Amino acid sequence: MFHTSPPRRCAAATLALAMVLPVAARAQVQVHEGSGAVPAHATFAWAPIGSQQSPDTRLTSQQFQVRMRSAIEHGMARKGLRKVQGLSQAQLLVAYHVSVAQKAETRPARMPHNAAPCATPGCSGGWGVYGPPQASMRNVRYEQGTLVLDLLDRQTGQLVWRASSKHRIEKDVPSDARLQEVVNETLADLKVGG
Repeated sequence: MFHTSPPRRCAAATLALAMVLPVAARAQVQVHEGSGAVPAHATFAWAPIGSQQSPDTRLTSQQFQVRMRSAIEHGMARKGLRKVQGLSQAQLLVAYHVSVAQKAETRPARMPHNAAPCATPGCSGGWGVYGPPQASMRNVRYEQGTLVLDLLDRQTGQLVWRASSKHRIEKDVPSDARLQEVVNETLADLKVGG
């Protein structure tokens, strides 16, 4: 039996997914429930939940669902957990949810390349007679994906562990390698056998 503090029931799993732009930093990953103990070599199966409901057909397509499950299964195997076919053989049930949201942020526009410091008389602060270059701002719109991953104790139905991650979506259809990267980042803080 797995223990969590405090005990909680999970109605449905929530998992968020998105792809990071090449220049972006590490994904935002949060472990919401980390107090559950996951024994080494635990077995898991997919939680029997309904199909994902989303207005975004990219997330509800059968092809995406198969690719996402495959990435999660591979990530769980990297942690030493083993997938089994029958629910009765599993110690853990795995559920996930993905969503996409429209986001916007304000960024500084690129500075002109000809704005270089000078050392001649009359320069203002080393930037020339006109002073430092003017900064301008621009609005950038993008999509952010969220992945929420839940691990439940099969016998009690209690939540053992939950993590969510948020990423910028780089392109409409992420590669299998990118999906795996997102899943691995989400699972990075999962403690197994400790």
